[in-house]
Amino acid sequence: IRSSLVGMTLLFAVYAGLSFVAANLSGGLVGIPGDKLLGTISNITMGKTAGLFANLAVSLACLTTAISLAVVSADFFKREIFFDKISYINSLSIVMLITLGFSWLGFSGIMRLVLPILMVLCPAVITLIIVNALNYFYGFKYVKAPVYVVFFISLIYTLLS
Repeated sequence: IRSSLVGMTLLFAVYAGLSFVAANLSGGLVGIPGDKLLGTISNITMGKTAGLFANLAVSLACLTTAISLAVVSADFFKREIFFDKISYINSLSIVMLITLGFSWLGFSGIMRLVLPILMVLCPAVITLIIVNALNYFYGFKYVKAPVYVVFFISLIYTLLS
C-alpha cells in the first residue's frame, strides 16, 4: 500500500504541475494541436536545449511503455484469447498489426474514437472506486446501483451531446 501511495502522490504532482504550467501558458498555447502541447510547453518553460532533453525523456518513456504494453498484450492474447493455440510471435504480430492500425489514425483520430467511450466509462469507474472504498471502510452495501445510475446518465449525456 505504501508504494501505491508514493506512486499516486508522484503522479498527482506531475499532473498537477503540468496543469499549473499549462494554465499559466494558456495564451501561448492557442492553436497548438494536442499531440504537440507537451513538447511546446517544455520548449517554452525550459528553452530549446533543455526542452530537447525533456522531449527525449518523454519519448523514451513512451517507447518503454509501448514495448511493455505490447509484451503484456501479446501474452494476454496468446493465453486468454487464443488459449495457447498460437505462438507468442504470432500473438505479438497480431498486437503489432492492431497497433499499426491505430498509428494510422494519428493522435486526433484516436481521440475521436476513444473520447466518447471515456466519457461514458470514466464517471462510472470513478463511482465504482468510491463506492468500493465506502463498502470496504464503512460497510456500504449499495455498490451496483450507483455505478449503473452514473453509467446510464453518462451514456445518455454522451449520446445527446
